[in-house]
Amino acid sequence: MEGFGCKVDYDIAINNLTKAANLGNCQSMFQLYLLHSGKEGMPQKKLKNPEKAYNWLIKGIIGGCTMF
Repeated sequence: MEGFGCKVDYDIAINNLTKAANLGNCQSMFQLYLLHSGKEGMPQKKLKNPEKAYNWLIKGIIGGCTMF
């Protein structure tokens, strides 16, 4: 998501993170939480969604994510 050497594209980031999260990657679930909560630089009006953020956080915790 940092966009080192390339343009940051939140749509692609969310798409790829969602694919990984749906396959059980709990760190991706946490990254989706950060994006949807507005804590990771996501433009506030674009996709900030506290309900989605909370759901991804809970899924990540249940999935065993410990690297917050």
